[in-house]
Amino acid sequence: FSVFSTKIGYLAFAPLPDKFFADPEAFAKAPIGNGPLKFVSRTPNQNMKLTRFDEYQGEDKVKFKDLEVRIYTSQETAYQDLLSNRLDFMEALPPAAKAGGKYKTDLGERLVEGKLLGISALALPYYVPGYNNLDLRKAISLAIDREQIVKTVMNDTYAPADGYVSRGIEGYRPGVCGEFCKFDPVKAKEFFAKSGFTGKLTIASNADGGRKEPLVAACNSIKNALGVECDFVPATDFGQWRSIVNNRQLTGMGRSDWSADYPSIENYLNPRYKSTGSSNDSTYNNPAVDALLTQADQTADKAAAIKLYQQAEDLIAKDLPQIPVWEEKGVGGKSNRLKVAKLDFGRLADYSSIEVAAK
Repeated sequence: FSVFSTKIGYLAFAPLPDKFFADPEAFAKAPIGNGPLKFVSRTPNQNMKLTRFDEYQGEDKVKFKDLEVRIYTSQETAYQDLLSNRLDFMEALPPAAKAGGKYKTDLGERLVEGKLLGISALALPYYVPGYNNLDLRKAISLAIDREQIVKTVMNDTYAPADGYVSRGIEGYRPGVCGEFCKFDPVKAKEFFAKSGFTGKLTIASNADGGRKEPLVAACNSIKNALGVECDFVPATDFGQWRSIVNNRQLTGMGRSDWSADYPSIENYLNPRYKSTGSSNDSTYNNPAVDALLTQADQTADKAAAIKLYQQAEDLIAKDLPQIPVWEEKGVGGKSNRLKVAKLDFGRLADYSSIEVAAK
């Protein structure tokens, strides 16, 4: 497997202690890890408390003693706690803070920026009547004004996506999606007419965490460009949303965001576009893509493997099983109590970077 050495750095391959195998349920309530922090206690849907593991031998030791990870039901509430220094770190900011670049004034030098390896797309499930239509997929993609949405709704905290692999990943190439990831309402109408689609278009997603606003904007862009009704369909929360997707209960388009598990072009393609992929939300199945991905997986030479993955991405771009929309740049915030704090590539706090300011 060509990316084996990279993949084993993924959290899923962290070693487990004997206690897990003896009693998995007890382990879940009081887990034992092998990282720089150790578990203290947890209150479901409220918080988790950790403390530094002083015997940790890794290079990424933490410089603080105790950590409380808080769970909020509202990004706005968390943001207010951040501004008032009741919360020390927030990995993502709410839409209201992004509006008009307000967060820049609010946070000033407390702003935390990162380079994320994530991409947002709209999955068009092949099992939904009418959606297994390439002309429709092209029409929808051409009808989304990505530039305008990331500028006005996301206030430049995202960038338009132009392919299926994130910037910063070895093997990324600009413009893989070509003309179909560029806003062109004239061409969009032509392809929509060719598709013969009738009825209403929908985009479904969990509505929390700032997910609703850009998707409503995308629906409005589609509606204005194509002259067809388009509605945002909210799920209660992320758990319910993924249950809908995993059980193949979508009735229209669905948000299909992806954050790299490990930094490899393979991780963007196999899970999402191989017919057997664990996160193939559109149920895409192209034997030629499967064959190229399998060949790439088995190619020991890294450069040669990347070229095969790129060939697979080119075929995916022609089929448009998912419509790339935008990539998150990574914008968070810290309190005055932190001297240094960074985001990792998965939009989480890089604990080893955190330095508490001297009192």
